Amino acid sequence: MRKLYTAMTLALALLGAAQADDASTAAPSAALSTVLSQFSAKHLVMLYRKESDAAPNRLDPTIQATSAALQHEFLDRHFKLTQPSPDALAAMDHGPDVVVTFAPDAGMSMIYSVYVDLRPMGAPDMGIADIRISATVYIGSSFVSVEEGHGQLQTRTDAASAAYGVRKAYEVAAKDAASDLADRIEARLKELTPADIAQMVAGDTTTETTFTLVSPGTTASSGSGASSPASPPAPPTPEPAPSAPAPAPAVPPVVAGTPSPGSAPESTPQTPPTDSGSLPIANRWLLAVAVGDISNTIGIKGDNLPGPATDLKNIQTSLGQMGFDETRTVALLDQAATTAAVTRALEHFRQVVQSNDEFVFYISGHGLQMRWATAGRTLPVLYDTNPNDSQALDFGRIAKLIGAIPARQSVMLIDTCHAGAATSSVDSVVISSGGVRAAKMGGAPELAVMLRGVKATGGDMAVFSASRADESSIDRGPIIGGLFTSEFIKAIQATHGAAPLQDIYSSYVLPNVTDFCARRSCQQTPVLGYDGGGNLIRIGSIRATRGVQAAPAAKKATKK
Repeated sequence: MRKLYTAMTLALALLGAAQADDASTAAPSAALSTVLSQFSAKHLVMLYRKESDAAPNRLDPTIQATSAALQHEFLDRHFKLTQPSPDALAAMDHGPDVVVTFAPDAGMSMIYSVYVDLRPMGAPDMGIADIRISATVYIGSSFVSVEEGHGQLQTRTDAASAAYGVRKAYEVAAKDAASDLADRIEARLKELTPADIAQMVAGDTTTETTFTLVSPGTTASSGSGASSPASPPAPPTPEPAPSAPAPAPAVPPVVAGTPSPGSAPESTPQTPPTDSGSLPIANRWLLAVAVGDISNTIGIKGDNLPGPATDLKNIQTSLGQMGFDETRTVALLDQAATTAAVTRALEHFRQVVQSNDEFVFYISGHGLQMRWATAGRTLPVLYDTNPNDSQALDFGRIAKLIGAIPARQSVMLIDTCHAGAATSSVDSVVISSGGVRAAKMGGAPELAVMLRGVKATGGDMAVFSASRADESSIDRGPIIGGLFTSEFIKAIQATHGAAPLQDIYSSYVLPNVTDFCARRSCQQTPVLGYDGGGNLIRIGSIRATRGVQAAPAAKKATKK
């Protein structure tokens, strides 16, 4: 009768540990200080999570007995219980596809499963009711350990007394298992020093970034109009002297698969402006990734997408007309777009791109909120993505790899979290010191989380995302492709690639995308963030990114 009976999340929202008294320890951030200064206020949240669709719900008698035993045990150990919100409980009832994430102040969490077994004994009509709780412990989003607690009790199994006797035996066994598990967890926590806890939490509580988010409705010519960054943006990087043209990639560009039918939008011939004081870009490099086929992914439910193949074709064609030569382009479609292939390509560009070059990374497809990670951390769905793999290639890691490329200008174009599949806007539950709340999370990156610790080592950098983290981006099918990508291409063609990205965002892409959704039942809000002079990058212009005027805005495109 052995079976996995339930899986639960026990969020012990521990508001900190004792402040480190080591004088050599650097002063913590404000958010980290809040966590570290309240060790005595231990807040406990118990959250039941179904491991499979067939698992029993939280009202099952054995689930209730286990929950009651854990509540009693941790109350005895001076934890304060905080009840999850009703919408969080309702979200968790949806099953294993619910994504659980941690707010910066989540503290300690425990994800555990309960195994139930009724073993026969040598004596007739007698058995042993056994409960084993297997728990994974986190502090913030950092893994701490796996612990187990056991409990068992002898019981009668004859027909006359089995129903009552077995249920009562499980209740007693659950109490013993909860006590055993709590002992083991406390013993493990006592091994951690305040410095250990500070290190685990620091990555979740750090908010410093040199990137700035652009406020809607502002253009480069009217001032930055940007929202205040967590820390002041880095000063502009001095313009480097022109470098000799870089060699073409050692291997020819890879284009895998055959794009879906559909032609690229008509383009206007490029007529870049000239300026005697500007420095031309030596070479333009492009890494374009598109994944519409998710049949090979692990643990991801959803539909294949018709648009990414068209997006890949259109972005290559349009940027190719603006100086991104095919000999300096790597395109990865579906089966070719694996985690290893994307990582190798980024490393290759780090080696060949020079200090006076421009680098563009483009991606189209699904996106996912990372499970058991800091809220807002997302990853693109590549051909072999496994969302349960802690080493999966997320957007934050991609941004850091791009930041290491020594280009004068680096741009990330992200058209992920396409609507129309189970991978878009899935139920998400966020654990924090204040309790547990339900949230809708798409697969677009939360730029404020993604860009922590990212710095463009070569020069200016911009990140242009199709939607906010709680939204889906629209896939308009195999003829047009993604809404964001199609509007971006229209904008750079209308301006001959000479308008700053901030103007492309504020005068073209943002109003056109939001206008499209205003006339339909959708919500999509593009987002632009930048470091240095990244908002002034002209993606197809030979001009330098500084000291130039914005191109005039074109009329808003009329979409059918």
